[in-house]
Amino acid sequence: YRVCSPFPVNVAAGEMSYIHSEATGSGLQSGIAGDTSAFVVTARDAYGNRIPRGGDAARLQVTATLDAPTARDAVDGVITEPVAGAVVYRGDVRDNEDGTYTVTYTPEVAGRYQVAVRLRSRAVVAAGTSADAGALVLHEGSRAVSTPLVVHSLFHGPSCTAEGDGRAASTTQTDASFVIHGRDSLGNLRNGDGEGDGASDAFLVTLTSP
Repeated sequence: YRVCSPFPVNVAAGEMSYIHSEATGSGLQSGIAGDTSAFVVTARDAYGNRIPRGGDAARLQVTATLDAPTARDAVDGVITEPVAGAVVYRGDVRDNEDGTYTVTYTPEVAGRYQVAVRLRSRAVVAAGTSADAGALVLHEGSRAVSTPLVVHSLFHGPSCTAEGDGRAASTTQTDASFVIHGRDSLGNLRNGDGEGDGASDAFLVTLTSP
């Protein structure tokens, strides 16, 4: 053995901990209906040391829950109004094997979401429970869920709807009217907060005599 010092000691990072592990990326801030949103979780131990290895993908549980849906204006029962809390997407977690994990989810309903990233214990994972269990990791530096706004996508003619008496009947020399609702391919109203301003969507209406 050596009788002199110092001795070289390699100190490795410990187990992944929710205390300093953090989720960052655009998928925690905004999204477009039908498009894949993504962000990255960086693993750190309880002392803030960066973990340079993978292996904890199964411990991460990610949910995106619709908190405040954008109005969809049900017309003749075709489009149903989503209820807050009833729409939940599970995030897909990919292990990059370097201490980072890429998370993706694809929301289809426009509105404000609550995205939560939880780190579950190994015991919970081993038990196979599907219920939300675990502590929140840091979301952009905050110990709270993120609230991205998912907006409508591009104009899609076949998904648009119309309502009003003027669609079915009218009287000569009397104004008749109906309203057309511009929508994206998933049925979200194009109210101007997403791809395009909504007000510029053009429609051609033709009247054909019997």
